Amino acid sequence: MGITMKIHIIYNFTENAWGGGNQFLKALRNNLISMNMYTSNPMHADAFLFNSHQQINIVELYKRRFNKPMIHRIDGPMSLYNTINDGRDLIVYHACIELADAAIFQSKYSRINNIKLGLDVKNKPYAIIHNAPDKTIFFKGTLPQNTKLKIISTSFSNNMKKGFDIYKYLDDTLDFNRFDYTFIGNSPIEFKNIKNKGVVNTHQLANFLREHSIFITASQNDPCSNSLLEAISVGLYPLALNSGGHPELIEKFGGQIFNTKIQLNQMLTDILDKELNTQSSLLDINSVTNNYITFIKTLL
Repeated sequence: MGITMKIHIIYNFTENAWGGGNQFLKALRNNLISMNMYTSNPMHADAFLFNSHQQINIVELYKRRFNKPMIHRIDGPMSLYNTINDGRDLIVYHACIELADAAIFQSKYSRINNIKLGLDVKNKPYAIIHNAPDKTIFFKGTLPQNTKLKIISTSFSNNMKKGFDIYKYLDDTLDFNRFDYTFIGNSPIEFKNIKNKGVVNTHQLANFLREHSIFITASQNDPCSNSLLEAISVGLYPLALNSGGHPELIEKFGGQIFNTKIQLNQMLTDILDKELNTQSSLLDINSVTNNYITFIKTLL
């Protein structure tokens, strides 16, 4: 019997619901553990996965000490969904050149736009692998039967580019006699009609999602929105801004893309009179994990 490859993820995990990267890497780690392919001890690792700009000092240390393949999961460009002066992209580009043996991009959008901003990956193996949520938590439920159409949006960042201008517009203009709207996470604005439930843990988030029918994300330049994937996985019908990696996910898994808040408002009005065709086959963290394993094995 052959020896199983062991992967170590260089990341400061938090067990709370905290951002898409943390949620995806937790799901990936848990799946690797279940396959006996993860080690928490870097001395036992055959390969390392590190994330974006994070814990680069540890990446440098392990690179020197262990001389094992370093795979870089690249985020962003962060300067597009944050501010143009966000220096984290430069850290990512330096780490990719100096420390990484290969790169994994979360979407075609991420690869194309990082290269436009200066990332050099010409001589490095790379793969494009979408994220996926933990299926033991984000599984499909029964669509709620209500007199009102139930909408939900989520964001654990209070960055205005996460779509809050559009959520504010809907808060002001939707007919709340016909719609019920919930927000989960951190909001920089105070809603009048949308019910803000604040920050909840991962299991509570999944339960809230299953109580709704429509998921709206208006975030700008997200490379591969974990919140969108979580919503699709529990069977919600997604409406997503035409930005970042959203079109790739909607094309693959269903839903609609909108370009303006007026168009979104009209979509919601139209949906009131239609039967929703939600995603029937759930996203599979097992397949995504296997894609990571297959790519990493090519480097050993």
